[in-house]
Amino acid sequence: MHTKNIFILVCTILGLFSQVGMGQNSDAMIQSLLEAKEFNVKTTQFTITSEHLSSTSKVHHIYYQQQVDGIIMRGTESSAHFGPSGALLFDNNRFVANASEIRNSMSSRQLSPIQAVQTVVNQWQYQLKQP
Repeated sequence: MHTKNIFILVCTILGLFSQVGMGQNSDAMIQSLLEAKEFNVKTTQFTITSEHLSSTSKVHHIYYQQQVDGIIMRGTESSAHFGPSGALLFDNNRFVANASEIRNSMSSRQLSPIQAVQTVVNQWQYQLKQP
């Protein structure tokens, strides 16, 4: 009975280490893929949403999304599929090029609440009345 518990413990620990290793390797694989697609890897952020290693085909499926300032961008759900040798079989990348630069340029154009209301009033030619 004692030997069986030790065996289960060892298998559990090895399983955890293999998952940690797969995650670290996955980050590097996606980073290399983005670099090959000419994304600025210094400013392009991503998070791996899930991954799976097929026990049948040994294909490593990685699903990930783009982030800007730590916030996940909707519509950027992407995937990459690597064969047993690590070669890329297929990818579907929906990242927005220069997203952080676009976000930075937009943040400098912020309007105050009063300016926003005045812009809408002027554009739609509304007449404001005092209460």
